[in-house]
Amino acid sequence: MRDNRRPAGEVSFRQWNKDKTKGNVSIMQLVLVLDALTVGGAETFVLRLGAALQKRGITVSLVVLRGDLVNMALCRSIAPNVPVLKIRVPGLRWALKLDGFLYRLGSTFFCIVTGN
Repeated sequence: MRDNRRPAGEVSFRQWNKDKTKGNVSIMQLVLVLDALTVGGAETFVLRLGAALQKRGITVSLVVLRGDLVNMALCRSIAPNVPVLKIRVPGLRWALKLDGFLYRLGSTFFCIVTGN
């Protein structure tokens, strides 16, 4: 049987969205998914995009797959009103280790699967 309990401090997306909107739902809701949110060109572009879309009335949320690689200072400076959700992907640490091992062996198949 699967254990559906969440670690302390984590809430489901449904509960988070319900608390966040409080009945004020925009016409469009957009979720931008990133592998990591560190200082870089693609990351700052996504933050600026999220902030610009929010100014136009679109509800935007960022979901980061690697919660340990999030630069919250960058988020606050570029897009302070865009919520950032850090999710925990089970087995991601081991998948990345396997990806690095296969890369050293010359394999590129697993790199495509993990996004590296």
